[in-house]
Amino acid sequence: MKNCPYCSREIEDQAVLCAECRQTLFGDIMDVMGDQFNLDLRIEFFDEKNASIEIVDHSEKKNSHFGELLLFVCFALRQMHNLGFSNPVSQSMAEVLAFCGNPTRPLTILVGPHELSLDEVIRELKKGSFKPTKRFLSTDHVAIVSSPRAKAKKSFLCKMEMENKQLKFQVKTKGIPLLGPGVLYYVPLSVGILLKHLAESNSSDKDVLKALQNAAKFTGEILQSGKITALNQATLAFLTATRAFASSFEDVSDYPQGTSY
Repeated sequence: MKNCPYCSREIEDQAVLCAECRQTLFGDIMDVMGDQFNLDLRIEFFDEKNASIEIVDHSEKKNSHFGELLLFVCFALRQMHNLGFSNPVSQSMAEVLAFCGNPTRPLTILVGPHELSLDEVIRELKKGSFKPTKRFLSTDHVAIVSSPRAKAKKSFLCKMEMENKQLKFQVKTKGIPLLGPGVLYYVPLSVGILLKHLAESNSSDKDVLKALQNAAKFTGEILQSGKITALNQATLAFLTATRAFASSFEDVSDYPQGTSY
């Protein structure tokens, strides 16, 4: 047994959440979950309505649910940070995530045109003659296909590594320059369909679904704060995933050992 550093209540040695004060014990989470992760994420769009998602876990100690939770938070923070929080698409996504309910249900998100670059959108808007460039779409608008037959036109290739308590997350894109055609379409949809994919893959596990819901909510709140920087993204992502994981259980006794989540 040990004592909670916040309220001094006696709790289990491997607890990651205090049942009394509900504080997340960030300092102990790595002892429970491990501190080495190595996951690859590939999201490929074959057109504006069809995509595939592949996650490969290369970690020596498999802890897939927490790893995937951390992967989602890293990806969402990076994608929205790259767009910039002053962008209406980013602001809309932050709000949608912050008020996320059941993650198995489709999200309705604001997207831009899939064929125009950000510069072209801004240029046409300044002319005053451009038709509405933004619209709301459900994540169900994009079908997740398991066996693609065509070559992907747009891709997000990501690698998340944590070793010796240092988290690194890299994103490479193909066919989607930062300000290029479709960036306001494919970037927000990639976040939405990743959450949908993870929820559907774990639809029978109420604890995982609760953790995903919390991860979306906390990520949205961070995005709304506007305090994300290139330097603090990794730290915020890990703390957010940890908080989401720990607060997904009604009581710390629901997860006393941390060996199977």
